[in-house]
Amino acid sequence: MRPDRPAGRLIAALARSPQPAPASPRGLSATSALGRLIGALARTPLPNEVAPGIARSSIRARARLRGADLSGADLSGANLIGAFLRDANLSEATLAEAGLIGAYLAGASLARTNLSGATLTAADLSDAYLLRADLSGAYLTGAKLTRATLTRANLTGAYLVRAELTGAHLIGANLTDANLTDANLTGANLSGANLIGAILTDVTLVGVQWSAPGTRWPAGMAKRMRDQSEEVAPGVWVVAGSGGASDRTPVPVS
Repeated sequence: MRPDRPAGRLIAALARSPQPAPASPRGLSATSALGRLIGALARTPLPNEVAPGIARSSIRARARLRGADLSGADLSGANLIGAFLRDANLSEATLAEAGLIGAYLAGASLARTNLSGATLTAADLSDAYLLRADLSGAYLTGAKLTRATLTRANLTGAYLVRAELTGAHLIGANLTDANLTDANLTGANLSGANLIGAILTDVTLVGVQWSAPGTRWPAGMAKRMRDQSEEVAPGVWVVAGSGGASDRTPVPVS
């Protein structure tokens, strides 16, 4: 049988149908095994799809994919410039080297997603969930990551110039050699983050929470951060300041 779209719908319908109770003496049921097989087939994209129910032709610039389930999809190098992906599920998808300039990804799930080398210039990732996402070498210049969850994300060598990271969760994130020039991290959580080699010229760090031991600052910056911070709990520090221009932290590149 050719795996055309009607057949795909039939399989999905069968997968949703109630299965008879196990009838064999040992409690094993051929029908339940068949149900699992049908369910697996229903979750398998057709040749012309990137994910079940989502055609390859829909992956394009300015695509409207709000709430789409693209989890696990291979979108390497895809052109999604200006795409609308609000609340989309891109968990464990591959978007390496993808073009996402100006894309709207607010509230999207990107847990363990491969975004290495992707171009996310001026993209909106507000409230996005990027747990353990790979953003190494990604271009996030001017990107909006307000309240984004970047816990244990890999941002090694990422370009975050002028990025908006207000209230972002960067707990345990790897920011080694990242460029955060002129970025705004007001109220962000950098507990346990690694910023060795990061460029923090003119970055705003007012209200940033960090840990000692735990957070690793660029060379020569640890003492300055202690001097500018208040210990609010054992090992938990918060950067003081009112948020004005005088609170910006110039760090020489060394």
